[in-house]
Amino acid sequence: MTRHPALRFLMVLVSLLLLGTWGRPGLAGQPAGGGTDPRIALWLSRITPEQLLERVEELSGEQEIAVEGQPVRLRTRYSGTQEAALAAAYLREYYAGLGLQTELWPYGTAGWVNVVAVQPGWLYPEESYILCAHYDSTSSTPLTQAPGADDNASGVAAVMTAAEVLSSQPFAYTIRYVHFSGEEQGLWGSTAYAHQLALLGERIAGVINLDMLGWDGDGRPKFDVHAGAPQSPSAALGTAFADLVLQYQLPISVEVRLGPRAMEWSDHAPFWHEGYPAVLLIEDEGDFNPYYHTPQDRAVHLAPEYFAAGARAAVGLLAVLAEPLTEPLPTPAPLPTPTPWPTPACPNHLAGGDFEEGPASSAWTQASTHGYSLIAGRRPHAGEWGAWLSQENGAQDLLCQPIAIPSDAGSPTLWFWWEMWTDEISHSFDRLEARFYPAGEAHYLVLHAVDDGALQHLWRLAVVPLDALRGQSGELCFAGESDASLSTYFFLDDVALTWCGGSAGAWLPLLYRALPP
Repeated sequence: MTRHPALRFLMVLVSLLLLGTWGRPGLAGQPAGGGTDPRIALWLSRITPEQLLERVEELSGEQEIAVEGQPVRLRTRYSGTQEAALAAAYLREYYAGLGLQTELWPYGTAGWVNVVAVQPGWLYPEESYILCAHYDSTSSTPLTQAPGADDNASGVAAVMTAAEVLSSQPFAYTIRYVHFSGEEQGLWGSTAYAHQLALLGERIAGVINLDMLGWDGDGRPKFDVHAGAPQSPSAALGTAFADLVLQYQLPISVEVRLGPRAMEWSDHAPFWHEGYPAVLLIEDEGDFNPYYHTPQDRAVHLAPEYFAAGARAAVGLLAVLAEPLTEPLPTPAPLPTPTPWPTPACPNHLAGGDFEEGPASSAWTQASTHGYSLIAGRRPHAGEWGAWLSQENGAQDLLCQPIAIPSDAGSPTLWFWWEMWTDEISHSFDRLEARFYPAGEAHYLVLHAVDDGALQHLWRLAVVPLDALRGQSGELCFAGESDASLSTYFFLDDVALTWCGGSAGAWLPLLYRALPP
């Protein structure tokens, strides 16, 4: 059974209405009793200022941590530094230690990763709620000293604590605990992740983003919840946030900011752009942290009780949405079995499609604007060699082989595996094309195309019927083209041209062709 995310929000709002809390103004300040779940109240009581501050001190370099058994001090978490990679490894070890399905989620061309930990739901494992916080930091000295205690070790600590409290509990819906890198560079990690989820058709019912939870300089404990457009699922999620603060009598006020007052400067925004409900919980905009993006952003400046109350609000809302289950537990719903990739049923008539002859392969001709070999060992799908196109910006690369398909060929089909890595955060500028150049003609046919808006860091199989090319000869080419900024890599391997039966086709001599202008 599946349920649409919009229906989930309707159910939550009906529950709030029955509890008598729906319909209050966006600014919720005074505690109100009633309507609480004792299990959630117990979980929130386990979130203490001491444990949150200890994690902030570990993430901001004030305490040593152990990564793969070695002592480490994180003086910065600036994306691209060794310390950022160590922070990601530390987070992966932490969530794996809780028994969660954990991975380093790569994106782009520079080796940057997000950290994703998954707690499968019992009833609706295909539908997820995300609790997230970026783990990178910055300052005026980003490469050497960027402790980022408030921005954003505070958010990371809250997500870690949420997982500690909730990971042993059964929920109807899947929970994803996610940490992004590249936030300080322009939401790079969250943009890649949200886009990938949308391309895969993932069902994300709601996203709670935590960014800067610890500064309370004026002693008036207020948080802002940025919740997108009025009358949207994100706005409903924001109102549910404020109502939960009232129900559980948390000692903070919450202002739900909508429309033009809802900012897009954090990792919730890419989810809005992909059509997913999302909110940001952040400190009061009117009480700005003076240590923001400086080497002085340290744990000593945080307000422990305020910090803990904000973390409890986020964890409480996540628990309500994910629906805690009671004894006796139902049988967990199985996840769908992945559909296996198809395999060719007819013989292959292409030479060297596995590229295992290496750069000196006689089966392919290579042309690159920058002079590099297009057959490389950087990212093969299988074996030691594959093709790597668009290795530098401004690339116009061609990898070609002559073909001739008999007129009586049965089911002629082009098969190839491809993978794309990109630093682009808006699309589409860079492109991989499978082309057919008919013999003696100047034009070409695009058989299949992949651009920088496609899935990345996942090998995919392209299966292209070529019935229209029966009786034709010419060149099969793979073209990689990129613009002058933000790199995109296209990897190619295990290329096959198959058909059944058919008379022997004459292989054409390789035609000379200059690179496209």
